[in-house]
Amino acid sequence: MKFSKEIMDSESCGKPYKCIYATSNYHLLRAGIYARKAGLKINGIGAKTAFYFLPNAILREYIAYIYVYFKQNIVFGVLGLIGGNVAVYYLMKLTEQGV
Repeated sequence: MKFSKEIMDSESCGKPYKCIYATSNYHLLRAGIYARKAGLKINGIGAKTAFYFLPNAILREYIAYIYVYFKQNIVFGVLGLIGGNVAVYYLMKLTEQGV
C-alpha cells in the first residue's frame, strides 16, 4: 500500500484520484488497516473464499491482527495480568477477613 501510494501520488500530479483494492473477503479488514496506515483513502472489494479454506484463512488473519497491533496487545496483556493478580490478591484478603 505504501509503495502504491507513492506511485499514485506521483502519477496524479497533485490532483485527487479514486482507487480501489481487490483482495479476498476475509482479508479486507487487514488490507484496509494497511491502507489507512499508508495514508490512502481507499475502498476495497473482496473475492469469495472457498468454504473449505475459510477456517485456515480466519485463523491466519487472527494471528496477523495480533501482529499488526503487537505493541498494544503486549501492553493490554501485561495490564490484564497485573490487574487480574491485584484483583485475586484483594479477593483473597476479603475472604480471609470473612467479608
